[in-house]
Amino acid sequence: SLCPAFGAAALAYSVAAVLPTLIKVDCCPEHPDQPASATSRAARCKEGLSFILHHPLLPGLYLLDWGMTVFTFYRELFPIFAATLLGSRPAWLSLRATVSMLTSFNYAGGVAGSLLTFSMTSNPFKGRQVLCATVAYGAFCIAFGASPFWWLCPLAVFGAGGADAVGMTMRKTVVSVAVEKHMQGRASA
Repeated sequence: SLCPAFGAAALAYSVAAVLPTLIKVDCCPEHPDQPASATSRAARCKEGLSFILHHPLLPGLYLLDWGMTVFTFYRELFPIFAATLLGSRPAWLSLRATVSMLTSFNYAGGVAGSLLTFSMTSNPFKGRQVLCATVAYGAFCIAFGASPFWWLCPLAVFGAGGADAVGMTMRKTVVSVAVEKHMQGRASA
């Protein structure tokens, strides 16, 4: 049964969600000549949210990221997909081997996508790169779910991993370039 694995993952994520609250750091700027942020944690969060909402790029970028995360949550469901969508796989490919193959192809695609970003540094239109990578990611996810052939699924998962890596790298680049230094932490969080 997968219940213990999902329970362990939920427990690990719960701990990871609580750990940032234990960070005790003075949030004053490194240079005293810069304006200091609001003193309370809630006021700093409100200031960061206001900054994001009034920025010309960040709301759309974060909505895109949120939509991708919520609606294409596929990696954790590989065991279910392997048992149902890939039921027509060859007999020599067990359920465990199918899940391992999908996971390996996904991570290999992520590595390939990360390497691809090195060739994209000269393109000044990072927003378009994010959009193209997100559209490609969605197309690969649809191809994975709609493919009638078992052998196309690992290729689609490879493409989704690569497009996700490109999109995430470009989103982070846009945030780091478009946000003032004293607001980068709040805009990234």
